[in-house]
Amino acid sequence: LDRNEIMRRYSEDNGDTFILTENVPFKSPNKAGRIIKGQSVNAWLTWKNKAGQTMDEVMRKDEA
Repeated sequence: LDRNEIMRRYSEDNGDTFILTENVPFKSPNKAGRIIKGQSVNAWLTWKNKAGQTMDEVMRKDEA
C-alpha cells in the first residue's frame, strides 16, 4: 500500500497529529514514521503513546 492508501484506510486526522486506528505492519519504526508524517523522522522521538511518552522513554525506561 502507498502512503495515501494507508492514511485513507487506517488513520484519523487529529489536526496537528495523525492517529493510526488499526495495526499496520511496517519494516521499521522509521519507515512507519515516514509514511505517517510524509518525510523522514527519528521514530525514537516522534512516536508517542497515549500518555505522551516517546518510544525512547518507553523502550529505554529500564536502562536508567
